[in-house]
Amino acid sequence: MRTQQNGRAVSIWSLLSKTILCAAATVAALTPPRLAAQASHLDLELAMLRPGIRVTTTPKDYQPIKQLFLIRFDGKEWMPIGPISTE
Repeated sequence: MRTQQNGRAVSIWSLLSKTILCAAATVAALTPPRLAAQASHLDLELAMLRPGIRVTTTPKDYQPIKQLFLIRFDGKEWMPIGPISTE
């Protein structure tokens, strides 16, 4: 249960940080269309994600995370299984 709550907190933090970045870029005239246009042109790394994982969007592709990083619990800690994957 605690892990599920932590996962939600990370998701909410990431979403809010992306929203704040988009709003800051359109602060001169913050309107829904300008915010949507800014959100559809993201290319950044977030501190809560593993280094190398990028958040990218385009007007035709709103899926922000296209990479994954597999890890396995070895009994004491989470260990990486391989490199960052885009498949």
